[in-house]
Amino acid sequence: MTEIDDKSLSLWHNLYERWLVSATKIIKVDTFSDDTDISELLDIENEISTCINAFTTVGIELPKAMEDFKPFLERYHEICSELPNNVDKRITRPKNPKVAKQIQKLHIRYLVLKDKKGYIKKKCLEILAAEFPQWAVSTIETYLKK
Repeated sequence: MTEIDDKSLSLWHNLYERWLVSATKIIKVDTFSDDTDISELLDIENEISTCINAFTTVGIELPKAMEDFKPFLERYHEICSELPNNVDKRITRPKNPKVAKQIQKLHIRYLVLKDKKGYIKKKCLEILAAEFPQWAVSTIETYLKK
């Protein structure tokens, strides 16, 4: 068998890099619903298969990476483990325990106004907006829904 030349090797590397980028897009979203990404990935896999078949037909010795190539669905978990750990982690602010206590007081106060005093929702919100000036009425409504 003959060795693979630089042009063919660069074609392989280009296809493989495109394949990795496309596979990474699917993993980052963590869904198989985006048909365009999946279609792109399958097209690249077909090009890779054609490339591998052409090389073996001509008698070119394949590099180890090309011999070991597996389609995305066969390698899904391997690809996930190869990605950096922080790819899918979302950085958010930690929950403030003081705010959680204030929200709890808000719920209790709302129930007192609504059930024991008999106010309608609109009047309760007006009173709560005065008692909790750090929040807008819409914020208070949001917290009461939770």
